[in-house]
Amino acid sequence: MTERPLSQTAIFRGASVFFLVSLFLTLIIDSVQAQVPRRAPNPPKPLALEKVEKLIERQHREADQDRNGYLTVEEVRGQINAMAEAIVRERFGRIDTDGNSAVSYAEFAAWQRSMGANALDDRAAASVSQAMVPNSLPFKITDRKYPRALRLLVPPLNVTMLSQADSNYDGQISVEELKVVQTKRFRELDENSDGFLILTELPTNTSRNRGGGRQRPPSDAPPPPRANGDNPQ
Repeated sequence: MTERPLSQTAIFRGASVFFLVSLFLTLIIDSVQAQVPRRAPNPPKPLALEKVEKLIERQHREADQDRNGYLTVEEVRGQINAMAEAIVRERFGRIDTDGNSAVSYAEFAAWQRSMGANALDDRAAASVSQAMVPNSLPFKITDRKYPRALRLLVPPLNVTMLSQADSNYDGQISVEELKVVQTKRFRELDENSDGFLILTELPTNTSRNRGGGRQRPPSDAPPPPRANGDNPQ
């Protein structure tokens, strides 16, 4: 006995029933999930001063190229200058297309035309890239829990920071001297001085003012004294 093929009407009815059943089940699942309270994400664990100090130790070790346990201004400045020189050479190479270490008018004009409207602005036309030449040593932080906080607490090394860290003025900055400078911000944020920063203490882009800006005086504060020569209205 041969089976009769299904008609298009039967196939359409079957597909419609399947679609309606699937839709009904989806609505039921969504309704049940909406009634189940969602757990709030767990806040990150307190950030320990020890973790920050470990990063400072790695930063000091990576910058200490001669591996003598100390950093000098000349040592760090030399690395920064080498990075800057590499960037300048790379930018020059974009213009010097024939590689003869000289820029002809044709090469310069071609580079300017490639910049489009930027060539009409002197500042934009002076640079192949708007990226600034670095004045500090980059330091990579891969922590996913406290990326912003650690970038603020362990900023890149520069000459100014090293000069501030050289507490005994011997021209050699030890890792302990660097820790004193780098952890200063941590201790300012650590209100209870327990060696940990909790979520409300962690620095963010919207951190509360901690004396760095102008604050509004209290409503009952007396008016400021008039300067000499001021006449009362």
